[in-house]
Amino acid sequence: NVALQGGGIEHEATTCTSSPQRCGSATVSDTTFQSNTTTAFGGGGFEAQHNDSSTPLCPTSTQATCQLVGGAHSTLTRDTFVGNAAMTEGGGAANFGTMAVGDSTFVNNRIIGTSIGDDGGAGIQTTGPLTVSQSTFSANTSQYGANIHTYEDGPTDVANGVAPTVGVSTSIIS
Repeated sequence: NVALQGGGIEHEATTCTSSPQRCGSATVSDTTFQSNTTTAFGGGGFEAQHNDSSTPLCPTSTQATCQLVGGAHSTLTRDTFVGNAAMTEGGGAANFGTMAVGDSTFVNNRIIGTSIGDDGGAGIQTTGPLTVSQSTFSANTSQYGANIHTYEDGPTDVANGVAPTVGVSTSIIS
């Protein structure tokens, strides 16, 4: 698969046209993301977003939870990301929301862009909270954070309490 962003799956946080507005979450289990590519942005295998509170997703005065900082909520369980490539960040997965990864494998993913800024997280790139448990990262290739890379996506996110935090437990990173 080849896409502008989110080569295998692109998860947007909300549906603005429903009343009341509905927040989406993505749960992906027992899935293999293999040989997916992006041509302009990130998330070779999987991309989840929205976490920028400075730009409302929907034109209402009351934003739903998913439209605020850390908005897209994604859970990846027992998934395999192998041989995916992203132009800018997140060769395996790009997280621009809140993500939990468990019992998953990220192998041979890479960043293919050569411009400044095309350089982070061949396994996972995150700008929001990320929790990883019992997962394996190996042979991923990028200029920064070959396996996991955190990136502050502007001062708005940090000011609103969503810094790119990562918690990793019982995992293999080689």
